[in-house]
Amino acid sequence: MGACRRRALFPGTFDPPTCGHREIIAKAAPLFDELIVAVAVNPDKRPLLAARERVRLLERIAAPFGNVRAVRYAGLTADFARAEGVQALVRGLRSCADLAAERELALGNETLGSGLPTIFLLASGAGAQASSRLVRELIAAGRIDAAEA
Repeated sequence: MGACRRRALFPGTFDPPTCGHREIIAKAAPLFDELIVAVAVNPDKRPLLAARERVRLLERIAAPFGNVRAVRYAGLTADFARAEGVQALVRGLRSCADLAAERELALGNETLGSGLPTIFLLASGAGAQASSRLVRELIAAGRIDAAEA
């Protein structure tokens, strides 16, 4: 019997990926044999960037890590995590305000995912200041390119 592989899922909309997302990927990658960065496709939202573009940007972020891959998915995160056979979800926290919302998501995913735990990693420095909403506004204003976020 082969060794058990530790696999985790870092789900999000990543619209667009930011330096905060990059920081969480860099912190999570060494903790697992495989980290799947999963772009959620929600038909009720109108993202700035198409899912393909978000995956492409995340692939660039993941390139230095040999164990990180970027994919897109639709539907419930817990269902996708179960289908991928991961042992944990990864989420980033920038502030105490993030914790309240992320706690609710984690409890829901744990219930739906048959005990699937969520591991919270803290963003620091520039990553703690980055928000996708602010970055979207800067991109829309032509102040930065999505690849720079």
